[in-house]
Amino acid sequence: MADRGSSKKQVNSFDVARLAGVSRSAVSRTFTDGASVSEETREKVTRAATELGYRVNVLARSLHKQKSDLVGVVAADLDNPFRGSRSISCRKAFWKWDCAPFF
Repeated sequence: MADRGSSKKQVNSFDVARLAGVSRSAVSRTFTDGASVSEETREKVTRAATELGYRVNVLARSLHKQKSDLVGVVAADLDNPFRGSRSISCRKAFWKWDCAPFF
């Protein structure tokens, strides 16, 4: 039989909330910059998240916000020797804007 990867279920914010004894929205606020959450709640959530190995699902967050902070670049001439230096310049500019460029 083919190995289909780990049988472990992916940890989600509901699992973290259950272990921390807080609401799911408290978990969400803990991992959202600038959101209001008490220090006690933040500590509980962070501890539970670490214990469970939870990581924020950036793709799910982008879908919910309808904003990804990704910028795509289309280059017509891939054989152009100057493309490499241009892509490095673009990456640096996008990082300054806190965007994640992909080529």
